Amino acid sequence: MRKTLRAFTVFCLMALLLTPVPALTELMIAGGRVAGDFITRDGVLVLVDMPEPAAFPQPLTQSRLVKAPINDKDARRALDQFALETGVLNPRDTDITGQSLYYMQGDYRHHGASIVEFDDYAAPAGEDAQHLRAQAAVKGFLDALGISGYEYPFYACRYDYLLWGSAFHPFASKEDWIRSESFNVPESLPQYGIWDYRVHLDKSVRGNLGKYDILGRPPTEVAVRFLLDDVPLHTTNSWSPGQSGITGDGNAVPFARFVVTKEGVICFAYIQFWFQEQKAQPDPRPILPWQDILTQALTIPWEEYHQKQTSGDRQLWLRAVEPMKSVDENGLTFPIWRIMLEEEDLAARRDFPGHPDSFYYEDFSFTFDAFTGAAR
Repeated sequence: MRKTLRAFTVFCLMALLLTPVPALTELMIAGGRVAGDFITRDGVLVLVDMPEPAAFPQPLTQSRLVKAPINDKDARRALDQFALETGVLNPRDTDITGQSLYYMQGDYRHHGASIVEFDDYAAPAGEDAQHLRAQAAVKGFLDALGISGYEYPFYACRYDYLLWGSAFHPFASKEDWIRSESFNVPESLPQYGIWDYRVHLDKSVRGNLGKYDILGRPPTEVAVRFLLDDVPLHTTNSWSPGQSGITGDGNAVPFARFVVTKEGVICFAYIQFWFQEQKAQPDPRPILPWQDILTQALTIPWEEYHQKQTSGDRQLWLRAVEPMKSVDENGLTFPIWRIMLEEEDLAARRDFPGHPDSFYYEDFSFTFDAFTGAAR
């Protein structure tokens, strides 16, 4: 199914204070796994199957990130030299503004800037030769610019079609992804019967797969996180209420995204927020347990979802909880719990059986201040 961006538009609806609730977490932790279920503050049942979350390192520290504008002349000189030595990019297509660098190969047909608005999940390069080429090219790009403090190996090196669907039930191939996209488009077709629908689906997949191959895709999408005290910074912006856009118009959080072709050529790069870290100070405030976030702060603010769960058409799963850091309006870092959920479309599984599991799942995540429980 097509992955929606709704998780990015509802943060402003979730700035809720903690209040006691009668629902208690019923979770079993054994062998590094967590299983069970719990009920959110607004009454949604969530099933749990995930790795045991890591703890924040102690003692916890707070840093101030100070903006450090890019030196345009130095950056272009470095990229020119990198391009000359490696042949993996054309630096003439680079736009450098303030704390951000944006590069997109002129003849590259891609969904462009929207790539920076996707949430990220762990997808290491592994042994995939294309991903390893991409990882090497991106590392060379960052090193040429003198950028340090990034997590390596990179957090995610994945085929671009894996930006959609669910990271926990990923598409096994580009054909599966194209079939899922085609499956999602003709909303009126199911009324004509499952056989006609599948005939249309097969025809659409064949056509789109041919177009996809002509473009030389899929490329590798690389997501880069920066670390402070071995804790990763969140890879999307901290959104301000009522604001949106490629840069978030909120509190800038350092991250970087790249797209690299099969041949190892960088065709898209976005690096947000060159920064300098001022001296870290101990932060003695107590951290809320992630279990408290689940039952006292987490809400699912979509009325449609509540109705579909009640009718048995949807089920939520908790797949991961991760300790991270974000940045407030003053540039001060603070700890956050990132809650990663997966929605299972029971109605589609029932009405259109026989497809790979990736057809029936979507993922999204929420982040909460680990000190106060407020949604961030």
